[in-house]
Amino acid sequence: MVDGNDKVYRVIWQDASYSFDKKMPSLPHLQETFGIIVDKNDEFINIATNLRLDRISNKLEPSDGFLIPKKVIIKYEEIL
Repeated sequence: MVDGNDKVYRVIWQDASYSFDKKMPSLPHLQETFGIIVDKNDEFINIATNLRLDRISNKLEPSDGFLIPKKVIIKYEEIL
């Protein structure tokens, strides 16, 4: 659960490349993911991108998100 004091972050990360053409792109695409960081360690960041409000406790609960390996993260920063 997140308590409402959590900050919103932007995570910029390098996605995998794929192509239906014979030639692969020279660089994989950069992705931006926005949300609340639920957990992080030396290997990954778990960022909730959708939250729901528990009306009884009045707290936000993550409903889904991303587990992004730290090796592909270029930058993450607090934005709100």
